[in-house]
Amino acid sequence: MPTKPSSNRITFTEVDEVNHPTATYIYSADGQNGRVDIVLPPHNSQTWSLRALKTLLIEVFLPAGYPHSVTDDYTAYQIFDSLQAFSSSIAGLLSSRAVLQGVGVGNPNASPTSALLLHILQDTSGRLATILFAHRVGTALQPECKSYRLAADLFNDLAMILDCLSPAAPAGAPRVAVLSAAGVLRALCGVAGALNYAAVRAVQMTSLNRQRANIVFATLLDADPALRALALAPQVSGPADGRGVLSPAQVAAREAIFERDGVLRWSSAAAAGPAPVLGVCRIGVSVGEFLRWLGGAGRAGVPLGRLQEAFRAEAYILFLAGGNAAILLKRGCTPRAQLKAWMHALLAARVLGDMHEAGDETERAFGVVESTLRFLDQTRVDGYLDALTRAGWDVDLAALETRPGRRIICE
Repeated sequence: MPTKPSSNRITFTEVDEVNHPTATYIYSADGQNGRVDIVLPPHNSQTWSLRALKTLLIEVFLPAGYPHSVTDDYTAYQIFDSLQAFSSSIAGLLSSRAVLQGVGVGNPNASPTSALLLHILQDTSGRLATILFAHRVGTALQPECKSYRLAADLFNDLAMILDCLSPAAPAGAPRVAVLSAAGVLRALCGVAGALNYAAVRAVQMTSLNRQRANIVFATLLDADPALRALALAPQVSGPADGRGVLSPAQVAAREAIFERDGVLRWSSAAAAGPAPVLGVCRIGVSVGEFLRWLGGAGRAGVPLGRLQEAFRAEAYILFLAGGNAAILLKRGCTPRAQLKAWMHALLAARVLGDMHEAGDETERAFGVVESTLRFLDQTRVDGYLDALTRAGWDVDLAALETRPGRRIICE
């Protein structure tokens, strides 16, 4: 076993998008076993309290990393801006009430105030849906813009259907529910369709999200004769002839609109039939999720010490277990390093899936991770990425993470 620094103790400091510490994990080795102790910041020690509720509201309604990611005048500016927007909204509602009362829309015996309250309820539900939906999927809108552009059309169609059906609903709560649901769907359409330009551009999208990375990397690796070193037979001739590098147009023709989140699929152009699913990978996870996802909580079933030593020169740490893969990203990890990490996970899952040897699963997985890391040396990976750049891909744009991730500092 490689020698561990600091008397077999390794400290993983976890930071958020603005390098604000969120947790500290201390790995202590004892023979063949290891222990992970978690040290949380003081404000994270309470599971549910007024402070925890405040933290949740800040995460939902304020920018990522607040207050460290904004200027000192941000809070005051937003307060006055919100008051102005609220006043404008009230003025608009009052003017709408006057218009409704003057025009006499609907039943002449209906109360204009009731119509106003219905409009307020519709508007409120739509605004809340906008905030919550943007908080939940905001990071995924850019890399998965084609999926969400289609979803925007579906939301809009459903909203129009509900609007058309609302007169048939009984007056009172049923009609209010139908119109409010239509308002919510229309708000979701506004969020999902906000990247219409990006969705049109995505027909020839040059960034590598997870699905495109699967297609491109599987084809690229299959074209490399050196793959025999991993007991995998290459499917086509070497990449020097260009046949192993797919262009954005070729990938767009094979890309599905919907794909399972984080799936590792060997989508080689040379493969016959449906592309096999090798497992599921999570990238940019926290250390705690890394251990839980790979089946080792508390007592570390994941060989963290050996992994830290093996990936000392890399900007990420990867491990696989039970068909799952998880990737820790170190602070300062570049988009090119993220692409290498995903390529490594895909290749390791392919090699591990073709192995049928008996023995300890953890040792077998660690051996595969080490051998594939040696295969994907920096010279080889740089050659792959340079070939992709010549084919029209933008390898300097990060598109693999679909939600805010974590970064680690190994000490």
